[in-house]
Amino acid sequence: MTRVATHSEQASQEEASAPPEPGGSSTPRRPSFIRRLFRNPLTPLLTALILVSLIQGFVVKLNEVHSTSMLDTLHPTERILVNRLSYLFASPQPGDVVTYTVPEDWNEPKPFEIDSPFEYAVRLFGEVTGIGPPLSVTNLKRIVATPGQVVQIAQDGSLLVDGERAPNSSTGINFEPGTAPANCSSDKAEPCFEFVVPEGEYVVAGDNRPNSSDSLSHCWGEAVDGCVRTVPEDAIIGNVFAVAFPNTRVVN
Repeated sequence: MTRVATHSEQASQEEASAPPEPGGSSTPRRPSFIRRLFRNPLTPLLTALILVSLIQGFVVKLNEVHSTSMLDTLHPTERILVNRLSYLFASPQPGDVVTYTVPEDWNEPKPFEIDSPFEYAVRLFGEVTGIGPPLSVTNLKRIVATPGQVVQIAQDGSLLVDGERAPNSSTGINFEPGTAPANCSSDKAEPCFEFVVPEGEYVVAGDNRPNSSDSLSHCWGEAVDGCVRTVPEDAIIGNVFAVAFPNTRVVN
């Protein structure tokens, strides 16, 4: 027995067989670019990378301690947190532990050589984002004197700032006996060396005084004009405020 199509079924068949209207499409619409982007499994990873880059590059930087110059405050291999915003509306103060870009006139040996365009690209990425090794050479020290302050070295090798002994860590930031400038001698009462910190510059030193390459390193053994190396304020990256791991703690 032959089945007769109803009126509604005939109408549906006619619509299905009708040619597409001008400007219309017979294929389903593709999802928008935004929808495809959010459906991509790599999107969360890329978003996280961008966020971490922005935080490391402009807010808080995670650094590794590489030397013993800040013993016993900071130890090699410890990961420290650097606040990049700490000096946005304030100036560095004596006692602050800071990271800074080593000035070129310090003539410090560069700890790395760039041998390929790929290595340069990796370091450029690290310089911009804060993730990975940077192009510039950075260092980690404590600020002992700020612009306008007078730095002196006493006869016993002690470091004086405005006539007061600079604060020490357990290993001290003073010159050790026998390493003070050569013109220091016990028969002199006055300080054997004096330096006024220029405007916009800072004097930095490691807490582990005898094993630190810092502002006063070139004054060991003999005090000569120009032996003090200062750090410009715009070279200071930020204040070290905590150790992230392995021994989490606040840095004074």
